[in-house]
Amino acid sequence: MDEGLLDAFTLVERLLPGVELTPSQLAAVRAANTKYYTELFALQEQARADGRPWTAPSAAERAALRAMLVDDLRSMPTDAQRPDFERRAALLEG
Repeated sequence: MDEGLLDAFTLVERLLPGVELTPSQLAAVRAANTKYYTELFALQEQARADGRPWTAPSAAERAALRAMLVDDLRSMPTDAQRPDFERRAALLEG
């Protein structure tokens, strides 16, 4: 399922809706978000270096970015939050 670009904060809202994150969880989300945008910028720069026009990542690139975010965020949930996170992550990936 390709729903376009999702930043880390939007993804967390989908994976753990309504959950108030702790300061350490917010820090993990911020770190994942920074990595996401760094990767997105690298895709844009690679397209430019290859002489290709770039307006947005391809569906495959979006899927890879989303998978990277989910993997990066897997260590963030508490033990109590983990089952919901994993269940929703499986739905998102499937």
